[in-house]
Amino acid sequence: IASVGAPRYGITEDAGTPAALPADHLSHVRKQRPFDGSYTVAACDPSGNCAELSPIRVDLESQARMEAVRAEIMASSSLLAALIGPLSGQALQQRRSFLEGRQGQSVASEHLTLTDDPWIPGGLGSRRFDGEGIAARPRPIVERGALRDYFLDTYYARKLGRKPTGGSPSNLVVVPGSTSFADVLEAAEGGILVTSFLGGNSDPTTGDYSFGIQGHRIEGGEIGEPVSEMNITGGLPGLLQRLTVVGDDPYPYASMLVPTLTFDDVQFSGL
Repeated sequence: IASVGAPRYGITEDAGTPAALPADHLSHVRKQRPFDGSYTVAACDPSGNCAELSPIRVDLESQARMEAVRAEIMASSSLLAALIGPLSGQALQQRRSFLEGRQGQSVASEHLTLTDDPWIPGGLGSRRFDGEGIAARPRPIVERGALRDYFLDTYYARKLGRKPTGGSPSNLVVVPGSTSFADVLEAAEGGILVTSFLGGNSDPTTGDYSFGIQGHRIEGGEIGEPVSEMNITGGLPGLLQRLTVVGDDPYPYASMLVPTLTFDDVQFSGL
């Protein structure tokens, strides 16, 4: 399964070329037509010149429901956001985290390295200290799949008998891989490209999750027909271990800098 979160898309009011993007940014852009909600999907180079990834015009009203299936999924920050709760000092102290006692152990695929970096120039989560005055510094949270640290404020760190590290994330950064979006699409044949999540929840104690999604089938290495009214279900511990590809395309305008991620063997429920 491959997923691209909603922030990865720029929106235009017509089918024309979007405004130029920053010189270091290669983006996947959803070009919106007014009133009818239909769109096409395009890739843009650093100058803002766009080429459609799919020649078809997608009508949101034509989105189909799929049969239940296990498939690859392409996704981004929305799935990793479910990790923040189980990493908190409150969840650890109250024994409501599936990551309790796992520091130093493998909790994800070796493809995943996640850092908390408050020193990114101009970063939306950048800071010199947190709300309690604790000095901020870059630190690994997950390193090549191994859990390195938690988010501990002074209150819960004292209860746990540990040193505080800061109770909330700043800029969460997944270290990008070297695979382009086009190559990810080609490798995820028969999978689902998730373009947005439609609510859902996860249990921090067990890691069980259920999220509504919409997106597209991946057919012939390209974006295919749209799908909607689908759920993905499973457990985060297993899902993180099935991360197979990390893209090279993190979206830079958020405090979670996450590229396209591909997870294998994800359960979809539909018709």
